[in-house]
Amino acid sequence: MAAGADKIETDVNNKLAPGVYKVDDGARKLAAGAKQLSAALTPTAAGNADNNLADGATQLDAGAARLAAGSGDLAAGTDRLKGYRGAGNDPATGTGTAALAQALELLEAAASDPVQGLVPLSVVKDKIAQISAGARKLDAGAAQLQAGAGRLEAGADRLHAGTVRLTAGFATLAGKLNSRDPNTPGVVLGTELLADGTSKIRTGMDGVPGNPARPGLIKAAAKMTEGSSRLADGTVALNAGIQGDPADPANPGLL
Repeated sequence: MAAGADKIETDVNNKLAPGVYKVDDGARKLAAGAKQLSAALTPTAAGNADNNLADGATQLDAGAARLAAGSGDLAAGTDRLKGYRGAGNDPATGTGTAALAQALELLEAAASDPVQGLVPLSVVKDKIAQISAGARKLDAGAAQLQAGAGRLEAGADRLHAGTVRLTAGFATLAGKLNSRDPNTPGVVLGTELLADGTSKIRTGMDGVPGNPARPGLIKAAAKMTEGSSRLADGTVALNAGIQGDPADPANPGLL
């Protein structure tokens, strides 16, 4: 029995206790890491904390919203710049570069008409032709700008939609991290509960100083070994008292 008690004490000190300490230390580090993770992924009230991914996503979403609004204004502006040709071959009923190109085409045609052309126009018709060609290029460029602005607007809208989903995702993640509901604990609460549990196991291993009722497993194992040794010594003494010592006439034994 004494040998068994001694082995138990050795195993408690050399195997069980170190394992408990490592688990407890790991649980504490895990809980601390969960709090740091929560701090980095939970949106703040101000929305501008450094090293906070959720706040960064919120700011990105705000920027994307402004970009989407600005690209929409740009697209509307390019639509007005491009405009359209006037109905009935009348530039006055059109708008933008399309109407300008139409008007210069009519002016160029008038300058080139030997019957209807006016002398002052015919004199500068080469310059009118150059201006008309420039107006057509301007109109073509406005059309390209209009198409590009449309693509930019569509891309900005998709970006904004993505940042909205990203922001919502961080909000959901924060809920999963920070839930204090015991039935559905978040990561932070879960690691806190784990650390609390391992701390209690460690206390059970080390005991509570000054509390004889809670000596801890290490001291209990040592006392068990000591008690087993005393029990063995007492058993030997009892046996000697019963059997006696054949070599000692003064100790004949109970029998």
